Amino acid sequence: MRPKDAKDLAYLLESYQSVEKVIDRIYEIDGLMQRYDWDVDQGSAHLLGADTSNIAGHDAKAKVSKILNANLQAEATNYLAEEMCSHIAEEYDNKRRLLEAFSNGFHS
Repeated sequence: MRPKDAKDLAYLLESYQSVEKVIDRIYEIDGLMQRYDWDVDQGSAHLLGADTSNIAGHDAKAKVSKILNANLQAEATNYLAEEMCSHIAEEYDNKRRLLEAFSNGFHS
């Protein structure tokens, strides 16, 4: 994935809650917001993952799963999360949490 693609993904993950109806939907899904300790960004990233999975074709799902699995393995440096950051030290943990929420939704 190119750095610009990672930045675009970060933008989508951070702004999905701005899409009309997303806020309502994240509170309507039983247990979603509790799962993320009421963090709207993570809840909307999860929903974005689920929505992406629902519209993606088989080949696209396989490619996205491969990228997510490679970047979210325990103890692995998450190069995708790093590429999403303008300032790694300040942003890395949040970007990784958003990717994890997206992955959870994508694989749900």
